Amino acid sequence: MRIEPEYIVEFAQRNCLTVGAAAIALAAENRGIAWTRLGCRNCLQLSQGSLQRFLKGTITSNTSRRAMRIAWSKRRTIEILFARGLPVPVQEVVHSAEEAAAAARRMGYPIVVKPVRGNHGRGISVAVLTEKEVVVAFIRAAKHCAHVLVGNYVPGNDHRILVANGVFVAAVRRIPGHIIGNGSDRIATLIENVNRDPLRGIGHENVLTRIMLDEEAERMLKIRGYTFDSVPHRDEVVFLRSYANTSAGGTSIDVTDSVHPDNKMLAEVAVNLIGLDIGGVDFITSDISKSHREVGGAICEVNAGPGLRLHLSPTEGMPRDVASPIVDMLFSRDPFFP
Repeated sequence: MRIEPEYIVEFAQRNCLTVGAAAIALAAENRGIAWTRLGCRNCLQLSQGSLQRFLKGTITSNTSRRAMRIAWSKRRTIEILFARGLPVPVQEVVHSAEEAAAAARRMGYPIVVKPVRGNHGRGISVAVLTEKEVVVAFIRAAKHCAHVLVGNYVPGNDHRILVANGVFVAAVRRIPGHIIGNGSDRIATLIENVNRDPLRGIGHENVLTRIMLDEEAERMLKIRGYTFDSVPHRDEVVFLRSYANTSAGGTSIDVTDSVHPDNKMLAEVAVNLIGLDIGGVDFITSDISKSHREVGGAICEVNAGPGLRLHLSPTEGMPRDVASPIVDMLFSRDPFFP
């Protein structure tokens, strides 16, 4: 029986270490630290015996469970940051579509609707414009969590800032999943072409994630009067996601060298307030090279276990070695650390 090359590549992608875990393993090797894969693709043991450290993604054996619980609750996170005077969106917790619609009327459109607990952009609707859309967005979010957040929409570019051991490490600007028209192909065909990129895989198995033809993509197209059969103009950019998570097909642009010191400090303070050893700050601002005090901005989330692949292999810009600071942090107090 002949085995197709595509099957071999897909099998390898599904069974090798994830991009982030592979980078951490290599950083450990470079320091003379042994590593072992433990079951799943992103679980590692570094060193052995009394010196051993464990990681699942970027959740380490040193990560506080209390801090993780706070980070996983978007409501609690925003409450803590707001109490310390950090810029955050106005948000309300609702438990029904009627409550969500009432909250939207009080805040004014556009708004954001998302589950209180969740990750990877699941159940999030951004820039919701009508009461009918609020009802649909609530139902979508409630599939992931009974408690749903309604918040005011903060305009600007979406950024992910990585902080490890209390210190700024790297930052990217995230672009929602999209296609670019060529004047002849249907949107469904253009999505298929984008997904053929060998760098795109399912979930976190590769550097980028495939764009799905789902209800969120359909909603975004409907806003523009399009369907999957529509043919966009040449060079027309058509967004298929309202949120910029790379796990939902988005791309990233490295902006590490242009982040204003005030914005670096803001991210460091946010992660330290939550108590995470490694945290990813979702920060929206019109220009990250300028202080948030000057141009505005808001922290939307602080994430436990942030992904590394968008920093290791950005779609545009310089790749950043974000694994080395993590390994250094885990062994910084070890007298035998090389």
